Amino acid sequence: TNNNIRMTIDSSGRVTTPQQPSFLVTSPSGFSTSSSIMKNHSVIEHNTGGHFNNTTGYFTAPVAGKYLINVGVLISSGTGRLEFTVEKNSSGTQGINGNGTGTTYDGPTISAIFNLSANDTVRVRLVSGTPHSGGNHPNTYFSGYLLG
Repeated sequence: TNNNIRMTIDSSGRVTTPQQPSFLVTSPSGFSTSSSIMKNHSVIEHNTGGHFNNTTGYFTAPVAGKYLINVGVLISSGTGRLEFTVEKNSSGTQGINGNGTGTTYDGPTISAIFNLSANDTVRVRLVSGTPHSGGNHPNTYFSGYLLG
């Protein structure tokens, strides 16, 4: 009744779901200090459904399902090792760690499928090290997509 397309199947059999929850945010300086949460991104590429909160840096799952989560952090050159974690429900025990050496603008990434219940949250937290903060480098990013 409100003309919102939820799913389309074209004549070749391709299925699209334009309202599927997803987000992509990028930032030239995603973290400020150790133990901080990646938030206040400079560019919100998209936030379908509005489930990513830019002020807090949390993605909240609207429904239970499998979510593909991707994170990348550009490390400041010559600053040593950087470690970050992707955490489910703000718990360092239910997450995945990423780290890089900090040489020549290393850029560690994580891609993982999280099994989330409705209202579970996912965030990115800096554990140690120095991310690159100069210029506009969208190499620091956080994204997610409901697979099903």
